[in-house]
Amino acid sequence: MILLNSRDLGARRSVAAGALSPLAASLHADMERVLREAPAISGQKAMLTRDGGRCPTDGAPLDFDPYSPHAHRCPTCDQIQTGERHHRWWLMFAQLWRAERAVHAATLHALGDEPRLAAFARATLDEYADRYGRYPLDDNILGPSRPFFSTYLESIWLLQLCIAADLLDAAGAGESCTARFRERVAVPSAALIRSYDEGESNRQLWNNAALIAAGLSLGDDAVVAHAVDSRSGLVAQLGAGLLEDGSWYEGENYHLFSHRALWYGVTMAEQAGYTLPSPLLARFQAGFSTPFLTAFPDLTFPARRDSQFGATLRQWRTAESCELGLARADDDRLTAALAALYADDIPQRDTGRWRSAAESERNEPASALTRSDLGWRSLLFARESLPMLGRAPMQSALLEGQGIAVFRRDRAKAYVALDYGHHGGGHGHPDRLNVLLAHGSRRILDDMGTGSYVDRSLHWYRSTLAHNAPLVNGRSQPRTDGYLVAYDERGDLGWVQARSRISDEPPVEATRALTVTDAYVIDELRWSTTHVVRIELPFHARVRLESGTPLDWTRAQLDGGDGLEDGFAFASDARFTSIAANTVVRMVDEDSAATLAWTTSTGAAEWWSAMAPGHPGAGTQRFLILRMYGSEGRVRTVWNRGSAVSSVVIADQQLRVNQRGGVVTTYEWRDDGAFIARFDGPIESATLLTGFHERENSEHDAAELAPPPATRLYPLPFSRDLAEPEYRASEYLWSNADTPRARVDIDADHFELEIRVDVHKSPLCFREAGAPDPALDNESADINSDGVQLHLWCEGWREPASWLAVPERDFSSTRVRRIAGGDDAPPITAESRETNGGYELRFTIPRSSLHANDVSLDILINDMISTRQRRRGQLVLSGAHGDRVYLRGDRQPLASFLRLRLPS
Repeated sequence: MILLNSRDLGARRSVAAGALSPLAASLHADMERVLREAPAISGQKAMLTRDGGRCPTDGAPLDFDPYSPHAHRCPTCDQIQTGERHHRWWLMFAQLWRAERAVHAATLHALGDEPRLAAFARATLDEYADRYGRYPLDDNILGPSRPFFSTYLESIWLLQLCIAADLLDAAGAGESCTARFRERVAVPSAALIRSYDEGESNRQLWNNAALIAAGLSLGDDAVVAHAVDSRSGLVAQLGAGLLEDGSWYEGENYHLFSHRALWYGVTMAEQAGYTLPSPLLARFQAGFSTPFLTAFPDLTFPARRDSQFGATLRQWRTAESCELGLARADDDRLTAALAALYADDIPQRDTGRWRSAAESERNEPASALTRSDLGWRSLLFARESLPMLGRAPMQSALLEGQGIAVFRRDRAKAYVALDYGHHGGGHGHPDRLNVLLAHGSRRILDDMGTGSYVDRSLHWYRSTLAHNAPLVNGRSQPRTDGYLVAYDERGDLGWVQARSRISDEPPVEATRALTVTDAYVIDELRWSTTHVVRIELPFHARVRLESGTPLDWTRAQLDGGDGLEDGFAFASDARFTSIAANTVVRMVDEDSAATLAWTTSTGAAEWWSAMAPGHPGAGTQRFLILRMYGSEGRVRTVWNRGSAVSSVVIADQQLRVNQRGGVVTTYEWRDDGAFIARFDGPIESATLLTGFHERENSEHDAAELAPPPATRLYPLPFSRDLAEPEYRASEYLWSNADTPRARVDIDADHFELEIRVDVHKSPLCFREAGAPDPALDNESADINSDGVQLHLWCEGWREPASWLAVPERDFSSTRVRRIAGGDDAPPITAESRETNGGYELRFTIPRSSLHANDVSLDILINDMISTRQRRRGQLVLSGAHGDRVYLRGDRQPLASFLRLRLPS
């Protein structure tokens, strides 16, 4: 068997009929409606678009109702949306939902002899065996798939179906359908999944899980071994993706998603006889409880990195994860977590389990829970009875692998965190030294997470400006790891100090420290560099700025970097006021008019106020930005909790906090730690917080430094023919994609650099300039057209300059869109003409704009056909190296560029 052996399955029958019978009955009740009303399996492929599944009024994700294929309700405005794009979005969840219902049915039959349910599971496998090969293998986004648009979704789907077939066979109810399913679905689907390796991505976890399940189901040991032991297999993911503290490197949201995949992988590998390394299993076990370490007081989790905003841990999925962890080992952290999840201090709502779409991520509102709300995995694995559950206030925590320190006060109702460490990979945000602050259910300083991946707002949420983190010269931080300098916790006093590189050019490092007491938080940011720089520190809080005298606000454009993810293009309705050095200003709560914070900076500052997107679904909101200039400086803020603080006096080195009732505290950040002296009448106490850490070398930090261009130097003139080795494919290899070819010729004289691209393919498919935007995603529509991308870099440029050129169909003109480059981008011209069997595109760039004899560049030739919505592939001057075209957009990493020597 795949997940458990026949002996254990037999033992679970008595558990399902006894202690867990309420759960079995609950799942059975869900299936009764499925048997009556489930819609037929569609033969249409799911599709992801910018507007499909989103309310056009407020942008909220539409509810998924498996029984309503064509009418979709918005949970925010309650309007019903219809249309083809919403239906194609619904199909994604519907296919996953149907696969999971097959598992529900097979599980209940295996545990309780339910012939009707066995028949439903067989019918599902039979239907997919008939349909799978007829789903089109095209227009995918995240890897090849037939029913879906992404490989990992097909992996989740296949995993469920393989488990359903396995349970049917274990109960002697597979008949002929399970063999037919394996031949017609499991074999080709597993081959498709294996063809697309996603490396360290969380999606690869699901690919591995599906391959293990399929391999075990098919008796193919080689497939299982590949999924467990390959470079991106289960063992590698446990060691690289799970950090030493048990958290997944991409943050809380992806931890919950990834850890479920790891559970499948670990459970199946152990069932297959693999002995996984004990240290990695310890990380895996810790991972069941790590989401609770950073949770807000109301048990929502921070929307760090690409997370959904406001999602709660009080969902049945989380409770099931805790139950599965406890089934593996005694764990006080999990019993405490379950005590919180099973508490009856909030209303019991519809948990949404009836519409759960296998393991895809759809968060539901918080609800009181019981064990009868769990899922099918609990029927097979959860303990027959739980140990005594005792709820206790959540404690402060330091997750050194993740790089976040969380302090809790006031019986865990007060929360402050410094997010300093791991950059988070592809789902990470440039927000090192970000501060989060909450009290009870109110989030004061927050992380807004990310909305839709296919909406333009994604670029705002992925900017430093959208966080409570520092940035230099109007540019988002580079992608890098910060590191811990010190951490100490002594009763009601604690502090954390961390450091990070916040700019590469010019190089700037900043240090931020939080000192936490029982009544307030002291926040200090320091930086120093050899250059005069502009430092900005945003505050995303519902506050207004006040000072001892009225502030004079001037309307102006909030200026900053023009990079796609610098964020300034999203700001509007801006104004600023000038504040003298060392002047204390107050941030006043917009709701209560109470003073939330006192802030000062060592240099003269501008305070800006601007509108920008709030958290997803909230519209635009006003936020503050403190702007300073200098080669060094400090920003100090005291955050008040409640009304404990009456005033703050900030001197050159020392800070004095006056509390109501007469208590006075002085604070100083010294070389030997944070020195705190407390005066309560005649009683004086002093504390030095230390806890200094030695910095360890960070592989991630080194890897994320801007890579140099290729070191091999090619003289001009340069020529290269592009064919199969240079082709980045989508679903079809070069030989099945009409074998497009190209020749690139590069030369230069004293006046200009010339690049000629001669493309050989037919027919040509150019997107018209006035064609409507198909709104497929947040990429330029012109990438889904025949055309040429030019990427260019010179020494000293902050970033490469890039352009996308598309000829008009009659070659009367060539439109050129600059993709990147900012102020460094030189002027270019582009001309095109039709040739026998294709087209030629010629770029010219003035030598005077290059300022160097060596340049680095790459050429990417997009390949499109009229029967597709998304491009078929790309020819790449620097070579494809086995890469696929998915997720490439109009980007190319600098490390891939060829280095060319121009004639002197």
